[in-house]
Amino acid sequence: MGVKTKEEVFAIMGKYYGNAYWREAIKYSYSEEQLLYVSEILDKINALGYNFSNLQRLTDHEDIRFVPIVLNYIRQRKWWVSSLLDALHYLSYYEYTPDLIELYKNPDYKEYRWDLGYALLQCRHKKFISQYLEIVNHPTYGEQEDLIMEILCLFKVSAALPRLLELYQRYPDIWRRTLLRYGWYFKDKSILTYIEPYLTYDDKEYRSMAKKAKEKLSIIK
Repeated sequence: MGVKTKEEVFAIMGKYYGNAYWREAIKYSYSEEQLLYVSEILDKINALGYNFSNLQRLTDHEDIRFVPIVLNYIRQRKWWVSSLLDALHYLSYYEYTPDLIELYKNPDYKEYRWDLGYALLQCRHKKFISQYLEIVNHPTYGEQEDLIMEILCLFKVSAALPRLLELYQRYPDIWRRTLLRYGWYFKDKSILTYIEPYLTYDDKEYRSMAKKAKEKLSIIK
């Protein structure tokens, strides 16, 4: 049964953490266990010398010491997994890419795959290109929108282009935006046949991306 009053939240979390959470806790009927869980995470973070009252503060401070703490709680897979993954959005956290890829591949985290992909995008590093390629080349990859392909586009990994075109042909509604936005990064004029139909497309945003892509490709010798 969830909490119903501000006083209940303060009694569970203490006034400092409770002040940050009581409205949300009442609105969503958080249980005592959920509130204690947040307090426990914040206690570990604040032991590093911080004075955070809520998990959101993890997103505006870059401190690699946060990462093993956050990953430990993500692996418990209780609550706020998406919020915790949001904290992992700095390039300096790249050394934890193998941990994130392990979670990404774990079927138990399928519902968090978008969040994991976003975290991987934010801390991307070229040393993991082979692992990114392994993910996008998996037979089931691409059935839903995902950001691992975007990493390979940003790094201009030519080996990813055939797979991107294959995914676009199979799931055009899912991969259209990625193709138009990043396809020209590969500097391969052969993709113009995929880009040009969107120069007169109904959607203004797609027309704009197609125009930019064509301009970029036109200056390639």
